[in-house]
Amino acid sequence: MFYRKSVKTALGLLVCGSLLLVGCSAAVGEGAGPSSGDSSPVIAAPSNGAVAGIVRAPAVVGLSAFEGAGLLSAGGYVVESFLEDDVVVKDDQALGAEELKRLIVVEQVPAAGRVVEPGQIIELTFGDPLWGPEAAGVDAPWEISCNNGEYGDGNVHDSFAELSEVWKSKSFKEFTTCSVEYVATAEWEPTKEESRIAKIANEHWDGDEVPVNAYATAMEHCAVPPAYEEDWGTIPLPWLEAAAELCPKAPFHKELAAWATGAKFTHGDYVVGEDIPAGTYRSSKKISDCYWERATPNGKIIANNFIIYAAAGAVVTVRKGESFNVEKECEVWTKQ
Repeated sequence: MFYRKSVKTALGLLVCGSLLLVGCSAAVGEGAGPSSGDSSPVIAAPSNGAVAGIVRAPAVVGLSAFEGAGLLSAGGYVVESFLEDDVVVKDDQALGAEELKRLIVVEQVPAAGRVVEPGQIIELTFGDPLWGPEAAGVDAPWEISCNNGEYGDGNVHDSFAELSEVWKSKSFKEFTTCSVEYVATAEWEPTKEESRIAKIANEHWDGDEVPVNAYATAMEHCAVPPAYEEDWGTIPLPWLEAAAELCPKAPFHKELAAWATGAKFTHGDYVVGEDIPAGTYRSSKKISDCYWERATPNGKIIANNFIIYAAAGAVVTVRKGESFNVEKECEVWTKQ
């Protein structure tokens, strides 16, 4: 339920220089402390009763990555950091001490207290406390509750701490609605990017909504798959725009972005160049009783049509500045 990064710690190795996250030892072995002038925290070496090269793995679960790596370094272990896709962190510009202070060690293999043979690898798994790794005792700030809209035996309801877990859920394609609530006890302190997303969503309320609620609304529309395409046309555009900005990794992001930019829409009155882009659009197939109308800014009809039935749908080209008015029976329009 949280974003994971791994850091591998090797025994009996010493690496100094560009990785500024832990103190480099003057010597390898139990009790070797950080070198003089190192800015890393000085943490006492563990009393693990090491003898003849055999040591017991210290407990670092629950510490920040910065503190955990410092503790291992103080015990004579040196850290090499890895991110996703096995990208090696070579210096603090890629992932510095401030970032590592925000990562919590949530798993340690071998577990604390186990005898570690010389050269054996200790693998640490970190979670970002901003996304609540429960294993480290940190509350998840968001609760995402999704369901399939059914009742009784057919009901599917699950709760998640972050969007990526929603998308990985076996029930994801069944969800028809999701609600998002900020549940952390601490007051929400958004990052610059989170504030930007909340501001986009808040345009629907002319900026009057509480930012944390506006951000939660964007999250909601990142969580629900486009199972019922025509329903997306009823969602306020600022919410779709905010969601498209928030979750570029959503499995349906291409679809979401199309609705957010006006490349897809349903019935309504649209100003070309403002609400939807200029260009050629095709309606859904097998439409009946569909009326569409192009008009000038002052309301003069340029072209219109009432379609009794069209198996292939309708195709209309609209230009910047004019309005395009379509009825519900035309269903979904998609930019070609």
